[in-house]
Amino acid sequence: MVLNPRQYAYILDLTKGNVNVYVGPHKTSLANTDRPVRFSPVTKRFEECRLEDAIQECPSADESSYIVLENPAIDEKDAHANPGPNLMAKLKYGRKINIPGPVSFPLWPGQIATVIPGHNLRSNTYLLVRVYNEDAAKENWAKAVIKAAQGAGSASKEKETPNLVTGQLLIIRGTEVSFYIPPTGLEVVPDESGNYTRNAVTLERMEYCILLDENGNRRYVQGPAVVFPKPTETFISRNGTCKFKAIELNEQCGLHIKVIAPYEEDGKKYKEGEELFITGKDTKIYFPRPEHSIIMYGNQVLHYAVAIPAGEGRYVLDKETGMISLIKGPQMFLADPRKQAIVRRVLSPELAELLYPSNAEVIEYNKKLASVLPKESKRDFVTELDAREAMKEKYYGPCQSAPTTTAQAWELDIGAPEEKSESAEPSRDDFEQSERKPVIQRRMVMAQQAMPPIPTMPTAKPAKQPLGGNVMDIKRGAVVIPEAPVVSSKFDGAVSITVWTGYAVLLVSKSGKRRVVVGPQTAILEYDEVPQILELSTGTPKTDKNIIKTAYLRVVNNKVSDIVDAVTKDLVQVSVRLSYRVNFEGEPEKWFNVENYINFLCDHTRSLIRNAVKQVGISEFNQNAISIIRDTILGKSDDKGKRAGRKFDENGMRVYDVEVLDVTIGDETISEMLIDSQHEAVRLAIELSKKERELEDTKKMEKIEQELETVRAATESLRRKLESIAIEEEMKLTLAKAQADAKVASERLAARQAEQAALDAIHKAELARMKASEEHRLSVLEREQAGKINLMNAEAKALVEKASAITPQMTAALQAFGDKVFVEKLMEALGPHALLRGNTIADVFAQLVNGTPEMAAKLRNLIGSQVIPIPIPAEIKDDKAKEMPKPKN
Repeated sequence: MVLNPRQYAYILDLTKGNVNVYVGPHKTSLANTDRPVRFSPVTKRFEECRLEDAIQECPSADESSYIVLENPAIDEKDAHANPGPNLMAKLKYGRKINIPGPVSFPLWPGQIATVIPGHNLRSNTYLLVRVYNEDAAKENWAKAVIKAAQGAGSASKEKETPNLVTGQLLIIRGTEVSFYIPPTGLEVVPDESGNYTRNAVTLERMEYCILLDENGNRRYVQGPAVVFPKPTETFISRNGTCKFKAIELNEQCGLHIKVIAPYEEDGKKYKEGEELFITGKDTKIYFPRPEHSIIMYGNQVLHYAVAIPAGEGRYVLDKETGMISLIKGPQMFLADPRKQAIVRRVLSPELAELLYPSNAEVIEYNKKLASVLPKESKRDFVTELDAREAMKEKYYGPCQSAPTTTAQAWELDIGAPEEKSESAEPSRDDFEQSERKPVIQRRMVMAQQAMPPIPTMPTAKPAKQPLGGNVMDIKRGAVVIPEAPVVSSKFDGAVSITVWTGYAVLLVSKSGKRRVVVGPQTAILEYDEVPQILELSTGTPKTDKNIIKTAYLRVVNNKVSDIVDAVTKDLVQVSVRLSYRVNFEGEPEKWFNVENYINFLCDHTRSLIRNAVKQVGISEFNQNAISIIRDTILGKSDDKGKRAGRKFDENGMRVYDVEVLDVTIGDETISEMLIDSQHEAVRLAIELSKKERELEDTKKMEKIEQELETVRAATESLRRKLESIAIEEEMKLTLAKAQADAKVASERLAARQAEQAALDAIHKAELARMKASEEHRLSVLEREQAGKINLMNAEAKALVEKASAITPQMTAALQAFGDKVFVEKLMEALGPHALLRGNTIADVFAQLVNGTPEMAAKLRNLIGSQVIPIPIPAEIKDDKAKEMPKPKN
């Protein structure tokens, strides 16, 4: 047998029974009495095996591991076998020691070595250490291999040795120690999965966990935090998790809390047994505490406000006074479960039929509610849970709907058996005893959100103790705030009736208070209100044998039919079938003063009709039956044709119209005689009517002929008048055309004059410019001609001398010739103007030379002394000839 270093083998000597240990490096030959064996840690026996199987490696641990050695050697000198053959050493059976690495050694026969890695801890992990030998633990406490966590200060081994007891459990936290190897006397306890390192519970915000101690006390820790249990504590878990969400509250929801232990908070003391109702107004986020226990109602945790729409209401029971009040909408009503309870009113079958005629569903519903009432109980209300039981519905708490998804079922923990303990609250089956049953009427839809998976904590053991009667009764789904109220239940809420148009109902409370509801409107009944019952006669004629009961009074356009038997003055039996039109007026409370207003009306009107019929004979009544009856009941018509009607002061009823549907004569012989007389009268009336129609037709024909002649004469007169008007219009048109032509000619002449004026202005401007230019030029030439003045004077003098030869007679002749030419040119220019204006040439000249006396005298001499013809241009002659009117023959 050859053994390498760090190998050993057990060899049994069959002659002596000893088991020797051979440790390598070693080489030997086995005798025939030697047998290779192995030690079984399970059976604690040596078992023969092959030589190859008998050779084992020495257990070794590096510096981050340690070896748990069972049955160590008694003598420290023989702690481990030496290389080569070794005889058996004496061992401490049943003892074990922890040997930190690095180390490697062979095992004596009977020893068991377990190599365990050192325990590395994070900030959210911990170790559960148990003391199995208190003396060894105290002796070796300082020999533990401990590395302090960053920021944790000195290592634990530097502390004083605690008082250790066998079986005691210790917690090594990762926040204090990052690496740990236990000394002898201590062992790290693995969890159910065999892991030595356990995970602490990491809480986020809005989360908390519960730890249950062996003494029954609970410890609540709120996040954010890393929670390490005490050695005697265990995490309480439900549905595989030990982390729970805080309960979020708002103003529409609250928690019913019982104080199970006295405590003080914010200077206020709370006594044991006291009940609290915490809402979102006071606490937005609620974390449970050891002194609180949530009172649950069935599956209900949160109490949600009830959505009461407009026109609806709820009955609320005051648990202290027993008074039931009506809460009307619109509002969100949150009942205080300590003092208030929302209840449903149970109607008797008679009252249900009275309020909801022929509604079998309402009657059946109230029968089911009545079935859950105690047999000898006199109350007429039930709680919400009782109502659900009566309707065979599963109750998930007020304002919560049945879970429809896996996530919701998980949150509500539906289907999971509820653990109960002796400390759990007693059953609340009787409302009168405990008044703890849920009373919320409306359901609220829970948020349809899939919850993210929460990792399970394998190290957090579920508590084996029952959890009933404390805050762990909370269902996870209850912390979800509902999104919106579901107003779907047909019979939830207070009793209400819809009063139709034209109807009225009298409601009477037990205190004697009366109120009349006139439609159209919806009336919500107070808890103690019942309708006033009316008993109405039926049939025709109306009798008291067939009476119907109702709560609804027709106050507008009511119709009552009846048959009245009477006797005329000449003792003839008659029967009249009538229909009364009735309204109720005045104070509404008086309308219900007469229980059977139909019988009251018919009795009174029968007496009036019989008296009126008794005053007339059968013939007169047969002819004027309708008038007689209407005058008797409604009174005679006034000047406007209106009747006052018949008013009853007892109940404000007024008959405003009556219809006579039929009149029957009891004696058939008299009836036939009246019919024959009527037939004869009708025949004579028909003949008379025929003659009258012929007379009327003749009158109409003659009248039509007269009207035709009148129309023809009027037509002729109108025709002549229209012709005269046409002639006048034609004359006006001709005159208008002549005026238009003259206007056109005048405007054309004016245009020409304007054109001449413009040309004159232009010519004058040109002359002015030429004058200025000439004056400038002459001023320049004056100097040039100054030298020639003498020469010119001489020439002028010579010219004068020549002119002196001309006689005065010759000068006068030249002057006369020039004036003649001037006058001709002037008359040629002004002749057309004088012709168009209708003036003489002298007038035109007078206007022209007005203001120049010398020129005027000269022109008068010229015109007056000779006759000068006035030449007229050819175009003016043509235009004038066209404008001149033709002479009439």
